[in-house]
Amino acid sequence: VSCVKFIARKQLIVAMTDLAHLHVYDCSCVTKIEKISFERGDYGTSTLLAVHPILPYVLASGLVLLNWDLSWKTTRIFESEAVTAETVVFNTRDTNSFASGSYDGEVQVWRLDSSDPEYSLIGHLKKVTCLDFVTCGDQQYLISGSYDSTVKIWDLQKRECICTLEAMSPVHCVLAHPNLPVIITGTEHGIIHLWNSTDFRLKRTISLGGGGPVITLGCLMGSPRVVIGQENAFFAMDIHDDWGGQPQGRDNFIGKFQ
Repeated sequence: VSCVKFIARKQLIVAMTDLAHLHVYDCSCVTKIEKISFERGDYGTSTLLAVHPILPYVLASGLVLLNWDLSWKTTRIFESEAVTAETVVFNTRDTNSFASGSYDGEVQVWRLDSSDPEYSLIGHLKKVTCLDFVTCGDQQYLISGSYDSTVKIWDLQKRECICTLEAMSPVHCVLAHPNLPVIITGTEHGIIHLWNSTDFRLKRTISLGGGGPVITLGCLMGSPRVVIGQENAFFAMDIHDDWGGQPQGRDNFIGKFQ
């Protein structure tokens, strides 16, 4: 299994495997109710998976759009001349839009009603590993992290990069906190950075020790708590109003695996 998503409003779990199979599970009875198979390599990386925040859509196995209200029928395949898509994120503000990042460093913005990208954003030197949207006042920006050890902030109206944040190693994941003015990035060397999402200044750097690369980030809605997944460990961290953030002690250590 390469990627798992929870669809809260349907009480479903969707899981993508390295063999390009999408498995759908009903949480109420812990039963597999659907399996969708893709031709491996036809549509890009099999680890790509995203759930639309409002509409009954899942983007999987590259850029294939599935509709669970239509028995998981493929409703559109998004095509691009760019190299394989590596990551994708739906726009929570403009629900007809999403963004993808590719192996060659290109970021593309799409509309759900078109199979072709609306426009491309060029700037990263290596593959784009993660994306998120952040809103500051009435302005929305796209955040992209890359193996070139940078995070770029894109103005979607001007369609240009307005700020480049320098990390210490390749960036694996990024999270724009929904309740706090903070952007969190996780890197290859097991370090997370806290950035102010208003002026994009670095506020704090935290080393998580020997747990390996930071590979995923998540937050609890309505809470300052952030969950951090490393290659060999999980942590929980509370972000305070004074921008303090510290992984909780060993008594609150969530888990560790080999």
